[in-house]
Amino acid sequence: MADKSEITDISEELSDEPIDDEGYDLEDQRGDEEIILVRHQHPWVLAKAGLILIILTGAVVATFLVWKTALASWIVLSVAGLIIILYGFLRGFLYKNSVFVITNQRVINVYQGSLFNRIVQEVDLDNIYNMTYKIEGPMASLLNYGTIELTTEGDYTDCIKVKNIENPYFVHNKISEMRKRALKK
Repeated sequence: MADKSEITDISEELSDEPIDDEGYDLEDQRGDEEIILVRHQHPWVLAKAGLILIILTGAVVATFLVWKTALASWIVLSVAGLIIILYGFLRGFLYKNSVFVITNQRVINVYQGSLFNRIVQEVDLDNIYNMTYKIEGPMASLLNYGTIELTTEGDYTDCIKVKNIENPYFVHNKISEMRKRALKK
């Protein structure tokens, strides 16, 4: 079992980038487990939500231009405003609650697919058999985000796939370094 100073040294030694843990707490964090890295999806995933919000706002403005101050325009404004606010909160909730965590013992992927759909995958570092990362497309290359896939020995069908992760090369290297440390123990 590693003492607290040894774990702190590991975190500092691996910090080419900030840890980004934002005070993140694991619900089932082990006693001797230290959070090394916490990442959300790349902010670019919110661009689709932003585009939808802009279109809805444009529709509201168009309604006022056509019907001026008629009752119909106030009804459309109220409904559209409510939809815009709810959609914005939903997208923010999904973004905030989808998180990828690397600790000194395991990798955890939490994907919040919808309001009532949450998938949590985890694998111990010493059980990772293969790691790959992909950066596909011009926007992903420009903004440096991609997909990381982790497979365990003997199980190629059910791998942990983390999509739209920022700087996948850095995250891949961080997992690789922590895996090497876990295998040495």
